[in-house]
Amino acid sequence: MDSGNNENSWINESPLLAALDIKNPFSVPFNYFAESKDRINGLCMVENARFNLEEEFSIPVSYFEDLTAQIETRISEDNLHLLAAQHGFKVKQNYFTELESKIINRTELDKVLNKATVVSLKNNWFKYAAAAALVAIVFGSVLFFNNQNRSISSQLNKITDQDIVSYLQINSGIGDTPVIFENINLSINLSDFSSEFSDVELENYINTTL
Repeated sequence: MDSGNNENSWINESPLLAALDIKNPFSVPFNYFAESKDRINGLCMVENARFNLEEEFSIPVSYFEDLTAQIETRISEDNLHLLAAQHGFKVKQNYFTELESKIINRTELDKVLNKATVVSLKNNWFKYAAAAALVAIVFGSVLFFNNQNRSISSQLNKITDQDIVSYLQINSGIGDTPVIFENINLSINLSDFSSEFSDVELENYINTTL
């Protein structure tokens, strides 16, 4: 086979293509290959500096410690999906048939429990109210008696010694003398009067006062 004829055969078959100018359709920037070495070295330096930075890549805390558990969990999830696809999910027999009655029973139970709670709260409230009323009565009584005692004491403090002496001179008798001496804490010896009063004067005093 003549290779020259083969090379020229396409010219005869495609004259329009053969009429086009033969030139390289690709072009490169000016001095591309002359500067490619410096450009490649610069990129290498940038990459090396980036990888030398600390904490360029970080991992979560306790990543490797929890890795085994995470892998086992993922495997279990995949197995669960496989089992669900093969066997599906099952419910108890008569589950939906008995569901309505279970819900109704639970609702009635909740009503009973709520009612019992309300009654208990009312009873406790009455107890607390009664206790508070009792405390108020006792406290009021104490205040009343204290005020009464203070009132009596204040009234007694207004009585002068001369008023007391005048009252005793009018209303007391000879039998009240020991009681009066006892309450005023006076120690009187009747023998002391013998030197100041005669027997006749004492006898006359007794006769007039008895």
